[in-house]
Amino acid sequence: MDTLEKLWKNLTYGVFLIDAETQKIIHANDAACSLFDKERHDLVGKEYQQVISPFSKEEYSALDFDQQTYQQEHFITRGGQRVPILQTINPFQMEGKKYVLSTIIDISEAKSIEERIRKISHYDRLTGLKNRYFLDQLVSLEIERSNRYFYPVSLILLDLDHFKRINDRFGHDIGDEVLVETSRILENSIRKSDMTFRWGGEEFLILFPHLTVERASNIADGLRVRLMNHKFSTVGNVTASFGVTQYSRGETWNSWFKRTDDCLLQAKRHGRNMVIHQTNIAYDFIAKLPWKSNWESGHTLIDDDHRLLLEISNDLLKLMFTNSPARDIEPRINNLADHLKTHFKNEEDILQEIHFPELEGHCSLHQALLEEFAQCADMFLQKKASGNHLFSFLLGDLLMDHFLLEDAKYFSYTRKFQQE
Repeated sequence: MDTLEKLWKNLTYGVFLIDAETQKIIHANDAACSLFDKERHDLVGKEYQQVISPFSKEEYSALDFDQQTYQQEHFITRGGQRVPILQTINPFQMEGKKYVLSTIIDISEAKSIEERIRKISHYDRLTGLKNRYFLDQLVSLEIERSNRYFYPVSLILLDLDHFKRINDRFGHDIGDEVLVETSRILENSIRKSDMTFRWGGEEFLILFPHLTVERASNIADGLRVRLMNHKFSTVGNVTASFGVTQYSRGETWNSWFKRTDDCLLQAKRHGRNMVIHQTNIAYDFIAKLPWKSNWESGHTLIDDDHRLLLEISNDLLKLMFTNSPARDIEPRINNLADHLKTHFKNEEDILQEIHFPELEGHCSLHQALLEEFAQCADMFLQKKASGNHLFSFLLGDLLMDHFLLEDAKYFSYTRKFQQE
């Protein structure tokens, strides 16, 4: 027994001996006491799972003392901090009685190294932005989703103008400061769902899920102005050129990037400090949006309204994209406006009936959409603006942002109401 005690005492990882029937701790070595920051008498006699997770016992309900040896990664709480551990469960029998030997290793350092490796492989060391390797993974996912769910994805590629002059005049350290400062401006100017990457050198890339090229181009111009007006320490003002495109259904990433890079080259050739975007997206990608089963709210009236509005919107988008005369487009605009008002009223009555907690904010969104639609339609019909603004509103603001994102917030309420 003395030999066993010495062995337990010298082990550098935590060991618990557990009664398999009661699941209570019979013995704990010094390393286990140190790992949990407790005295031995505070552990012995306690239920093992209660020691492992005193605040969330259910988290470890999968532990099975009757099965063969197995390992699990978990977290324990020590000093108010979550500590990652590797836990090994070893059931055995001795003199007809069942026991479990549990070994616990603190893997904090290994996890820290793993996280550092992940950051090195996914993030640019200088700016902290996502890098090209990470881009390859994320852009593949966005292309797959865009092809499957028929939503737009846009891309901005920007290049700081005459950056070599900054390095030559002020040195590479100052040049690096400009790159870091630029990355912060970009990150602070976009949505949480958008993704910024350092493409290489003084080039940056931004990926915009659920955004049409027109809206992405407006954002690019805002970024251009912000960079132009920003006073960089030491070097003063810096400008940038931008290329903007939207993914075209079925094309490869290389093809999409080349189109974007071509737009950027045009911006540089035409004098720099400008935005060039490409709008030749095929109609069958962005205008023939099919109804998807996961868009169903579970409420018959709402779903019927949404299907009708999608059909009317598709019809209107087709007319606009094929450059049909205004006399053919105006009746469709009026038809959509009427159905939109009716639908919003129906939806608000239903949401009030089911006590949707965000009803007030949802009603405000409805009012804002009606006003924006009226303004875009009026400017288009009076030829004060091209169809791009109306097109962007219909596809982006109405169909993608509102029907597919905002409306989805009440689906759990309408589905539950229908079941009752």
